[in-house]
Amino acid sequence: TSRAEFRLHLRQDNADLRLADLGRNAGLISQADIEKTNKLAAEINATRRELQRRHHQGNSLWALLRRPGTTYQQLPETPQASPRAVEQLQIEARYEGYIKRQTAQVEKMHQLEAWTIPPSFDYQTIPGLRAEARQKLARIAPENLRQAARIDGVTPAEIALLQVWLKRTQEPG
Repeated sequence: TSRAEFRLHLRQDNADLRLADLGRNAGLISQADIEKTNKLAAEINATRRELQRRHHQGNSLWALLRRPGTTYQQLPETPQASPRAVEQLQIEARYEGYIKRQTAQVEKMHQLEAWTIPPSFDYQTIPGLRAEARQKLARIAPENLRQAARIDGVTPAEIALLQVWLKRTQEPG
């Protein structure tokens, strides 16, 4: 998962919530288990909305839960929730800022798909690319900047440099 786009989403604590539909489509999960997972997801969403709606001393309960060291049980007047939902809410609250940042990074990566790299592109002409990056880019011949960004050993700075060089010859799309 270290190179996965949404690695903060790919946690074992939420595997059932993420993969239930795939399991159902593959015929691996019973209808009862699907209903149980859907009920848990609905409970988590409803409780999160309630925590975001309720306030204590000028802060939402959700904002209080995001604070390091704060547990659900320490919050004043919390809505009733199952232990499994509470566990998931505490994790989601702690990771929320990181997940938002990672989602923005993934959106930027998707934008890189619009920057196509011609098959005949000569990476040797770009000053500033390390020899390792030149060799890997020439050998793999990515079709766009997103593919290039996924090559192990090619840094984000080198992708930005490549984008500048491509911008001189094309517009995205």
